[in-house]
Amino acid sequence: MYMIPANADGFYSCKDPKFITVNDFSFRRLVIPPTTKNKRGRISTRVYDRQLPGLNKVGASILLFDFATGDFVAPHIHYHGTEILVVLRGSILVNLNMSAPENYHFTKVVRKGDVFVIPQGLYHSVKNVGKTDAMIFTAFNQQHPDV
Repeated sequence: MYMIPANADGFYSCKDPKFITVNDFSFRRLVIPPTTKNKRGRISTRVYDRQLPGLNKVGASILLFDFATGDFVAPHIHYHGTEILVVLRGSILVNLNMSAPENYHFTKVVRKGDVFVIPQGLYHSVKNVGKTDAMIFTAFNQQHPDV
């Protein structure tokens, strides 16, 4: 759990056990229906250690993405962790690039209920290719998904 700003490695100091409450282990904002009616056409709800102190030094984090039709997340990479995404609504096109030893490019449309794994260190992007808003839940085996 955290109390003070992050140090050089991105971790927070542990909270004094006398001040820990059950709320340090719970997060309710995922129940609030997100809206894509904004400038970017998407909303992401992050659940990192700042939002859920019980995650501090656990090595895990999650995100909930709600995409407008046609919206996308540009190619990026997570150098220190694997991403697992679950499609909760809609149809998402996942692009995955593997550069060594060969240059491979994979694409797949994943739909409601599908799971897709993006191994650590691979460039990837996602796009809503459906006719309605789409929502994905992503989990990471790292505390702060670096992009």
